[in-house]
Amino acid sequence: MKHDSSSNAVSIRAAGLGVVAGLRSQLPLALLALAAGRGYFNVGAHAPLRLLGEPVARRVLGLAAIGEFVGDKLPMTPSRLSPGSFAGRLLFGGLAGAAVAAEAG
Repeated sequence: MKHDSSSNAVSIRAAGLGVVAGLRSQLPLALLALAAGRGYFNVGAHAPLRLLGEPVARRVLGLAAIGEFVGDKLPMTPSRLSPGSFAGRLLFGGLAGAAVAAEAG
């Protein structure tokens, strides 16, 4: 599949994943793994990114995203504004943005 690798398109993809990371920290990497499995996300060039295209990675990241969604609904789940939760969303959003930027070159 042909991809638009212009800096605007890459910035929009990275920003979109950042918004998603603000909602659910595990979802951006799960979405990238799903896209890689469908051939949209070119992961062949870089060894760490190649893992996103593996079927096991798609399953693990998908289950992590589902688990986070379920866990967020439990009454004992800490606030999303706590430093740990916020740091996790920043970390996973940054990883997803870095993956998009590395894929675009």
